[in-house]
Amino acid sequence: MSFRETLLSAGVDMSPVEEFIQRKRFNTSESVIQQGEFNKNIYKITSGLIKLIYVTRSGSSYTKSFLETGAIFASMTCTLAGEPSRFSAICLTDVEVEELPAHKFRELTDSDPAMLRFSNQMFRRLALRNEEREYDFLCLSAAERYEKFLRGSPGLARQLTQIEIAAYLGITPVSLSRIRAGRAG
Repeated sequence: MSFRETLLSAGVDMSPVEEFIQRKRFNTSESVIQQGEFNKNIYKITSGLIKLIYVTRSGSSYTKSFLETGAIFASMTCTLAGEPSRFSAICLTDVEVEELPAHKFRELTDSDPAMLRFSNQMFRRLALRNEEREYDFLCLSAAERYEKFLRGSPGLARQLTQIEIAAYLGITPVSLSRIRAGRAG
């Protein structure tokens, strides 16, 4: 579903921003957003799979989340705080997105009550998802996080490598292998 279809289904008048939506294609391994750079756009994935990652100064990589077709995403530090992005958005497959400048998204939110409702719902879902992920890391074991991931995202689990799943769970691939061996035996 496109930005237009998503917002029209929410009762939003798209006419003020339609001309600013651009379609873009990215190849596997390309970055839509690059950590440390400024990117003031909001994206809607129309096809493909993206992972959001943090890379530390020492080069360690941590997976924030995976985004599938239909997801809307942006770097909040760029679009709201005017700072460089803290994460990268890396394509795990060939990806097509629609891109809308964040300032146009905000203008529409300020002028259209239906868009304000849509935006509030989107931010509520994001806050709940982030709180759940925080809870999982603080209160669940690695094995419990893996089981929850498999139950909640079986299709996604089939598309990812064990290294990507381990990075998402915050464990090493060796630890994930041990968890998987324990499930099988």
